[in-house]
Amino acid sequence: MKKSQLLLAIAAAAAAGSASAASPCTGATAPTPATIAAGTFIQTGFTFNCSKNVKLDYTETSATLLTVSKACSIKGKTIYSGTSDSGSLTGTTTGTC
Repeated sequence: MKKSQLLLAIAAAAAAGSASAASPCTGATAPTPATIAAGTFIQTGFTFNCSKNVKLDYTETSATLLTVSKACSIKGKTIYSGTSDSGSLTGTTTGTC
């Protein structure tokens, strides 16, 4: 599995219980833990480690829709995004991580 696909899989599992944006991984220079509470999209809360230099932004829209607006490595060149609606994954080299 590619790292980008793994990031999106983690992001899909990382949905908190509100219909708001979240950034559990901020691009820190060391691995950092992120705790995700149970909500409407995910049924059981959990903690995972964000890899160093990784950013992850998502929005939980409803119990059935999660949108990942950014999944990228600060040292990489591609920004990935996707949604739980169709399982689509797209990458762009436009913009900054």
